[in-house]
Amino acid sequence: MHSARHKQTFWDKFWRDEHGNDIILKRPNKLLIIWAATAFLRVFLHGGFLEDILRAISLIALVLWCLVEIAWGVNYFWRSIGCMVLIIIIFATI
Repeated sequence: MHSARHKQTFWDKFWRDEHGNDIILKRPNKLLIIWAATAFLRVFLHGGFLEDILRAISLIALVLWCLVEIAWGVNYFWRSIGCMVLIIIIFATI
C-alpha cells in the first residue's frame, strides 16, 4: 500500500488502482459476460438470421467493453488491454 502523499510512478499506475491495490485479474463485467454467452451460442448455429443477430450483439458488447476499459479502466494495464482488443477487432473486421 502507498500512502496518499506518495506520488505514483508509471509502474504504479500501470499495475495498481487508485487505492494502491495490484489489479491484474478481475471479475468479468456484464459486457464481457454478454460477449462470452453470445460467442458460446454461436458455436451451435451455422448461418442464418439468429447467428447474424448474435454476432452483432457479441461485437457490440466487446467494442463497448473495450471503450469502457480504455476510458475508465482501473489501471493502465486494463486500459492497454482494452486498446489492444479494440485494435484486433478493427483489423479483424476490415
